[in-house]
Amino acid sequence: MSEGVYFGRFDEAAFADSLSAADGDPTLRDLRARAFEAYSALPAPSAQDEEWRRTDPARIPFERVTPLPPPALCAGPLWSAPEHEVFDVVVTVSEEGIGIADRSGVLRAGRCAVERVEDRARRSPAEVAAVWRGAAISAAAGNGLPPDKIEAFIGAFAATGIWIEVAPGATLGRGILIHHRLRRPESLAAWRTVANVGAGGALTLVEWVEGGGAGGILASSREVYVAEGARARAIALQQAAPDATVLAVDGARVARDGEYDSVAAHLGGALARTKAGVELAGAGARARLGGIAALDGQRHIDQRTLQVHSAPDTTSDLLYRAIVKDTARSVFQGVIVARRGAQRIDAYQRNNNLILNDGARADSLPGLLIDADDLKCTHGSTIGHLDPEALFYLRSRGLSAPAARRLLIEAFAGAIVERLPHPPLRDRLRAAVAEGW
Repeated sequence: MSEGVYFGRFDEAAFADSLSAADGDPTLRDLRARAFEAYSALPAPSAQDEEWRRTDPARIPFERVTPLPPPALCAGPLWSAPEHEVFDVVVTVSEEGIGIADRSGVLRAGRCAVERVEDRARRSPAEVAAVWRGAAISAAAGNGLPPDKIEAFIGAFAATGIWIEVAPGATLGRGILIHHRLRRPESLAAWRTVANVGAGGALTLVEWVEGGGAGGILASSREVYVAEGARARAIALQQAAPDATVLAVDGARVARDGEYDSVAAHLGGALARTKAGVELAGAGARARLGGIAALDGQRHIDQRTLQVHSAPDTTSDLLYRAIVKDTARSVFQGVIVARRGAQRIDAYQRNNNLILNDGARADSLPGLLIDADDLKCTHGSTIGHLDPEALFYLRSRGLSAPAARRLLIEAFAGAIVERLPHPPLRDRLRAAVAEGW
């Protein structure tokens, strides 16, 4: 398929219309225009490219959607939910606006700041410009891997987003929730989330996405910058509409002795294409990445991960799992990168896939790019079915066949589910994973 057809209506005129609809700072408009230039210069991917061979890019409905204008800032939250009660700060995002609620007073106390990206750009244009070039993602991808058209697309069309600053030494015990509820049909909702955690600080950031509208595209980028000795936990809970398309790019950069822990849960959408990367940029940095996807029907997910070790004495551990049934398909492509000089690193990558019936499919492609000689890098993957002996054992103890299956599926997902720190979200994820199997 040609580039003009593949990217449909996203030509220069369509982008100009999107830009004119935005009321953001001129700095942000300029950065988006530069991102669109980079996006236009990159060749359109096709099903013949190795990276896209298992996920045809023609399935992404670019030609059918209209970009949403940036939502206005509202006074207070747009809605409430029981899960909101357990957070320090709750940000609610919809087509109608963005609301910020300081539930525990951490904003008033100056321990952190939460604002729209466009508002930050008005006050600190150089700071936003440095991030808009995709520093965290580029650092993770700049190792001989091809530039990513989807990343440039998000940079061009993300007219809004949330900017978070955690003060040095400040700890947010309950964390920040960004809760998206998007309903407009055949729309493109694109945004960026940026979190900077100051030296010695700690942050738990949860981004929960619901909806997407009939035939819509949800396109997001999340970047977390962890300063020296800081700790950050980033959780993505995606429950998109059944016919929505999800494009997500997550990146983190961890400085000396910093810690980063991420969990991505993908439970909705017809098609999802995601990339998660972390760069361990300072000695003693540590990272742990986890993911769970539950797919049924004809749903399709393609997940790419990057664990980039740029400094010596760094550690990373990755565990991604997928549950697939009916004619759904899961694709995992993971790479561990050890840059020159990254000696004495310890990197581990594991991908496990549970196939519940004939016709479902999982592809697993772990890999290594090594430019150091004193290290430990290990990767592995499994693709299998429910253990018939385990099913027989549970049934012999009085469980019905559906209950036994559900218990084994919950146990398979439990290694990821239990990493969520907030009990209400754990319960929601556990129920969503177990539903319908």
